[in-house]
Amino acid sequence: MFTTIKILLIACLVYTVFVNWSGMEFMVKGPVCIIFGTFLVQNMMQFQLFSNMHQPVKGVIKTCICFVSAFLMYQLYQYALPLLVGKTLLTGLEQGYAKEIWIATAMLGVTFPVINFVSGAFEFWPVRDKK
Repeated sequence: MFTTIKILLIACLVYTVFVNWSGMEFMVKGPVCIIFGTFLVQNMMQFQLFSNMHQPVKGVIKTCICFVSAFLMYQLYQYALPLLVGKTLLTGLEQGYAKEIWIATAMLGVTFPVINFVSGAFEFWPVRDKK
């Protein structure tokens, strides 16, 4: 019970600091991208990336790769935005977070189906060789 309360308090603190104080820009550039970076690193690699390494080194390296993947995915979707929308959407509260919402929605609407398609229909090809 005490552990659950500690986790809830830490989660509330993190939420308050990074969501209420940092705003939507941080949410899209931070946690939303990191979630998708984690899916790419973990799920697409079938949890086998660096399987011969021991913890905590394996966890630190995977975390770094998740952050790099998150950054690259954000840049990719930011670059694709004007190509797919036809114009550059503005960012920030005054503009209704149009750019941030588009990027987060595009990540959800494109990345999940691609992961599902590659993992289900292609049985993880080209990530894994058929034997």
